[in-house]
Amino acid sequence: MGEIIFHVFMIVASALYYMESFKINTNRITDTIGPAGFPRAVVLAMILLLCVSLFDAIKRRKTKGKSNEKIKEFNPSFLALITLIVGYVVLVNTLGFLLSTLILVAGMLIILGQKNPKIVASISIVTMLVFTFVFGNLLSIPLPRGIGVLKDISFLIF
Repeated sequence: MGEIIFHVFMIVASALYYMESFKINTNRITDTIGPAGFPRAVVLAMILLLCVSLFDAIKRRKTKGKSNEKIKEFNPSFLALITLIVGYVVLVNTLGFLLSTLILVAGMLIILGQKNPKIVASISIVTMLVFTFVFGNLLSIPLPRGIGVLKDISFLIF
């Protein structure tokens, strides 16, 4: 029942966001879609997918009935992932985007069960480089550079 309530809550929240998109200032637009077009498209896609998921949850509830199975939500790997993400947010300005993202991805892979260190290292490095290239170079989004030597290294990459 909680899953159905969550879906309904998310649909209502999404509808409120959609209504808020009509308040975006479009006085000086030159294109037909305008600045509100992308948020509206994303919210409509979200509402559509939530409705599909809601109907699936209702169908599963009707066929499965009441389940006595408890979901183990606070297992050690879940808590480790949350700790890793909080640590990333806290340390990203100090360590910089490059090193902190490398540590985040490697830590997540290890927590989720990847045992091969070559795979962990290669996926971490490729992910860090792709995100840095896309956000730092292509989109020109200012990424945290870190302090000291890390800042100097980041200037060489982005």
